[in-house]
Amino acid sequence: MHSLQQQQQQQQQQQQQHTQGTGPLHPPQHLSCQPPPESLQLQQLHQQQEQQLQQQQQQQQQQQQQQQQQLTDVWGSWGQVLQQQQQQQQQQQQQQQQQQQQQQPRQQQQKRNLTDGEKGGERQQGSIQGIGLLICHAALSGAIKSLQQQQQQQQQQQYGSNRKGPTLQF
Repeated sequence: MHSLQQQQQQQQQQQQQHTQGTGPLHPPQHLSCQPPPESLQLQQLHQQQEQQLQQQQQQQQQQQQQQQQQLTDVWGSWGQVLQQQQQQQQQQQQQQQQQQQQQQPRQQQQKRNLTDGEKGGERQQGSIQGIGLLICHAALSGAIKSLQQQQQQQQQQQYGSNRKGPTLQF
């Protein structure tokens, strides 16, 4: 009970100090320096863009690692490599479609609030992505062509230039 009375007395003293102006003055919270809501939105947009960039970079690194594995596997069994490449191409296409679906609504929201300079940066991002995908596709198609050529050469060496299968002689 005594402690409750003491707390009440302290609160009353503090209130008196504030009303009389003798106590420590704290500026009211609504006057403290807060950034306007527009700048907060811009900060959030920048954070979203940075997260998207990081995700894209990670995915590109994963694709590069997959390609390196494919190139090392090329000297292994041919059929498995071709199947792996086809599967990975399908996976990459699915990932790209998902990315586009996720990015489209976000980009539409961002374009309303972006300045001209930021729009230019966004265009550059798109072109860089496109170039990376072209390089990936070229590397994959080149590897597949070289595999097919090597398969043909092996068949010619084994069965002769007429490309017929092994003939059975009785």
